[in-house]
Amino acid sequence: MQDLETRSNWTPVPILMLHAVFPDARPEFPINLQVTHNDIASHLAILKRWGYTGITFETLAAALRYGSPLPRRPVIITFDDGFDGLLKAHPIFEAARFPYTIFVVAACVGKTNSWDRSHNIPELPLLSWEAIAELDRSEFVSVQPHTLTHPSLPELNSREAENEIAGSKARLEDRLGKEATVFCYPYGHYNDETVRIVRQAGYACAVTMDRGRVRQDEDLFRLPRISVQHRPFFSLSKGFASIEFVRRLRYSQDRR
Repeated sequence: MQDLETRSNWTPVPILMLHAVFPDARPEFPINLQVTHNDIASHLAILKRWGYTGITFETLAAALRYGSPLPRRPVIITFDDGFDGLLKAHPIFEAARFPYTIFVVAACVGKTNSWDRSHNIPELPLLSWEAIAELDRSEFVSVQPHTLTHPSLPELNSREAENEIAGSKARLEDRLGKEATVFCYPYGHYNDETVRIVRQAGYACAVTMDRGRVRQDEDLFRLPRISVQHRPFFSLSKGFASIEFVRRLRYSQDRR
């Protein structure tokens, strides 16, 4: 029987944050925003070897809110933006039987990451609604909102922010026929007002880009994450990629 953690024996929960996925590394795309198929396979093998169990945000929220038990070493995997490379990477998760969450930009589905133009980041195709529906049918995939157009929410007025936050929830629910419960702040930008709007919109929790693992007393609407990116097998600055991944997973310091 699987060991479970109770509230009196809490282990910090890593939420891993990934973005674009390619069969092989793409030098023209920012290294901190990409992983390869081999990276994913290696990471999942390491997670299993270290005894980690993939959980859902629903399970995490129940543990934080009600003290429901967690597996001994829980982990959550997330992909921001909904790049279409996920469709080819999905079988790796299926084979490993590991769940993950995709945060999609609801008004940009089937288009490109046009919001990155000002950052000189190449535009890539995003998942179509057909592809999203296909992935959503998998027991290992959860699709959740990342606003309508990927703005920096604190720069908007309250009405505009509400439209992005509540509007993306409504559009995803209409398309997929199920409740959307987890929100992802674009660029990791948020303030007290955006958090209030997310709560009011009916979400159960939200993720940031604040660095750290989820603590027992964590605010459900300010959940931290750990960035995961492509690393060569060995580099002079970081050493072996597998060791660097374990270091981030188990010893990532809370920067909040």
